Amino acid sequence: MVQRSSLLPDFTGMVLFHDSFHLRLVEQLGKGAYGVVYLAEDLAPRLYGPTYYAVKCMLRYPEGSDLARQQYREISYHRAVSGHPNIVGLHAVIEDDLYTFLVLDYCGGGDLFGAIMDRDTYAHNTTAIKRTFLQIVDALAACHEKGVFHRDLKPENILCSPDDQRVYLADFGLATRSVRSSTYGCGSSFYMSPGIRPSRYGAPLHANAHRISAECLGSPQPRHRKPYRTAPSDVWALGTILCNLLTGRNPWHIASPKTDSGFRLYLRDGPVWLHRNLPISSAAADILGCIFDIDPESRITLPELRDAILAIDTFFPEAEPS
Repeated sequence: MVQRSSLLPDFTGMVLFHDSFHLRLVEQLGKGAYGVVYLAEDLAPRLYGPTYYAVKCMLRYPEGSDLARQQYREISYHRAVSGHPNIVGLHAVIEDDLYTFLVLDYCGGGDLFGAIMDRDTYAHNTTAIKRTFLQIVDALAACHEKGVFHRDLKPENILCSPDDQRVYLADFGLATRSVRSSTYGCGSSFYMSPGIRPSRYGAPLHANAHRISAECLGSPQPRHRKPYRTAPSDVWALGTILCNLLTGRNPWHIASPKTDSGFRLYLRDGPVWLHRNLPISSAAADILGCIFDIDPESRITLPELRDAILAIDTFFPEAEPS
């Protein structure tokens, strides 16, 4: 796939004017497939010192094109949910003949991946994991209440405050308003809900496994490709994020019993396999088991998940009562 962000010029030093904004793009913060994000300083005089924003710079596409419609959806879905305290705020959209600029909250702590892997913020820290994961659950619940389903939940799309006390859901480029989707393979494979029916791989976890069709990862067999529900698919991704917070790793490479032996063993043994193979408490394994329910109809809901996280005493085995 062409990285369309590579077609963008270097905007460092550029000044953008829009209503009350007078923004200078200071330095590049990151680059994705479709855009480049810059740190921007608001040059308007402020009583308490300079204010900073993040500005996402993208190509502007011809009206009516597929790429223009995709960009419009990203902006409209983000606008619909940006009032929540744990979702990156979208403050303005600035357009010229060639480019589109999104003025966003600047989150000075980088992304959740860095907090997990580089800063060890969550290592053996039940309190910090609870605080962060509940914020993510609340942000996703707010999206679902507005009819927006994210479809690309992962630590790289969750931003942090400088002290890691608050997190913010970001990047609505793959979001949808469709309650059911036939877009398979949408997002990052580590976080996608399962592919292929599991009933032929060991003892199935669910009595109705023979009736369960593939979700986001899809199936090589067209007869198993039925539209899947986007809300439970988002919840599945939360399970992998929770596992990242707890252990710094994923529970398996990909949720396909055909290609991943770890996932195949999980289908056979259930939460016991998670407890045996990950440094987590039995209560944490039980919660993950409710998230990684292969039947999306019985998978834990966001309110239920919130209550379960609040109720847990510890995520780690060494703190469990003997």
